Order: sequence, then structure tokens, then C-alpha cells
Amino acid sequence: MAERVRIDDQGRVRWLIDALCSGPKLQILKMLLAEGPLTASEISRRLGIKLSTTLNHLEGLLAAGLLKVEVSGKNRIIKKYAVTAPQVEAVIDLKALLLPPPCVPAAAPAPQAAGVDAELEALALEYINAKRRNKRAKLQIRPKVRDIASTLGVDIDTAIEVARYINTHQRKLAKVLTEDILKALQERGGRASVRELADSLRVHPYWVVLCVSELGREGRAELREGLVTLLSD
Repeated sequence: MAERVRIDDQGRVRWLIDALCSGPKLQILKMLLAEGPLTASEISRRLGIKLSTTLNHLEGLLAAGLLKVEVSGKNRIIKKYAVTAPQVEAVIDLKALLLPPPCVPAAAPAPQAAGVDAELEALALEYINAKRRNKRAKLQIRPKVRDIASTLGVDIDTAIEVARYINTHQRKLAKVLTEDILKALQERGGRASVRELADSLRVHPYWVVLCVSELGREGRAELREGLVTLLSD
């Protein structure tokens, strides 16, 4: 027997009915049924709509109980959306359903802003890692929108949002370089120039300085006159 879920909470039933009357939400359901779990950015690319709009539709489907979230990964958390079950049984209580709806459905997902930031951070890290793997280019101080779009395969609107996130969260994103900087220093006897580290990590020297400043606050490395020194524990 195919997996089946039962929805009897009338708040969720109301959201389920709304979801089934929405063209984009139905497209998402069809896509996930056909292809299996996908990330929000993958769904956004396939539908050709903004990431923020996609997340809004996904939240509605989550609130209705039609979707679930699957999380995987260790160093980089990957969040994918999947259909809860191929068969859904909804119990409709007309008296309860026709009452004024509550402000927030039961077990509603987190606010959209938090979901957007999480997806933008994942895309920003994906872009940073892609540029570092590219032998013909390196991570610049302020990545260009078109380069982000072509590297990630996203639309221009999403690329603009990713660029804005990178430009406003540089210190946070620089932390992805921490372990590689420490490893590079160990390989060089505990000391290297900013330029050497930047060439090794395939990033602009600005990112090395930004990361080392954080390591300095933690007492793990220091920067003096262009030289980065690994500090003993």
C-alpha cells in the first residue's frame, strides 16, 4: 500500500485547499513527485521564479502538511524539500473550516526571512567554493552578479540577492576559509605572507585578512606587516 498521511487539523486543511488552488504550488508538487527531493534554489531555477517567491510557496505547502524537509551534510547543511506522502487524506469539518481562520496555522514554519537567509547563505558558500575550485579565476572582493548567475546557474534576480548577501556578510562567510588557512600555515612552518595564503586558497588577499582577523580574536593566528603567524595553543 502506498504511503498515506491523514490531515484532520482544520487549519492545515484550509492551507491544503489554498495550496491546491495555486498554480505555482501545484507545479512544485508535480516536480517533487516526478523528480524527488530538491533544494529551494533548484526548484527556483526550474520554475524560473525568484528564490524568495519559491520559499513563500514552499512555506505554504509545509504549513498544509504536503511537504517535509530533509536535511543532510556535515560541513555544509543541505536542505531539500520532499512530498510528505503520495496519498493525502483530508478530513473536512465544514463548521470548523468556515470559522474565521487563526492568524497562524498550526505548526507553521519559520518566518520567510529566515528561510531566505539560509538559502542565500547556502548559495553564497556554493559560489565561494566553486570559485576556489576554478583554476582560471579566484574569489574577488565583490563578485559580479553575472558571474554568480553563470557559476551557480541561477537567474539574475537570485544572483543579485546572492551578491547582496555576500557583500553584507563577508566576515561570516570568510570563516569557511579558516581551516584551509590554518592547514596552509602548518605546511609552511607556521608562517606565510598574505599573498602566499591568498594564492594557495585562490581568493583575493582581502578574504585572507578578513579571516585572519577573526583567528586573531580567537588567539590562533596574528597578522603583522603582511605576515601571518600561527600561534601555539
